[in-house]
Order: sequence, then structure tokens, then C-alpha cells
Amino acid sequence: GIYGQKDYNAWIGKIACKRLDRGVDLNARDSAKFVSDQLQRGSSTEQAWQFLGAAMNYYCPDKRVLLTAQWDRREKP
Repeated sequence: GIYGQKDYNAWIGKIACKRLDRGVDLNARDSAKFVSDQLQRGSSTEQAWQFLGAAMNYYCPDKRVLLTAQWDRREKP
């Protein structure tokens, strides 16, 4: 069809950034959950985080700080 996988992936990235801007997702974890729910069945949690990082780099670089904050809050051994 006219809309391929790349178009769908771009849509996910743009919407993830809009959700952060509008306060629908309050942090990177919420956003990664949204992304995970949109990705192809069988995609891993790691893939969702990688996708979110790439989307933030391209569509909302000002939100990258949320990824850093999430990394800083992770459980430490």
C-alpha cells in the first residue's frame, strides 16, 4: 500500500514526542510503554527503548533529558 513500515514508525516517534509535550506521558518509562504497545508483536523491551531514543534524537531532542533521568533512577546493583 501507500503507507509502509517507515511511515508507521515515523508516526510512532512523532506521537511519542507529542505525548511527552502534552503531559500524557510523564516520563521516559511511560513513553517507552506507549512505544512498546505500538511496535510489532514480539518486540523486546530493549527494542522499545532503542526506538524511543532514536525518536527523541530526531523528533524531540529537548526530551532526551528524560532518558538520562530514567537511566539515573534505574536500580543499581
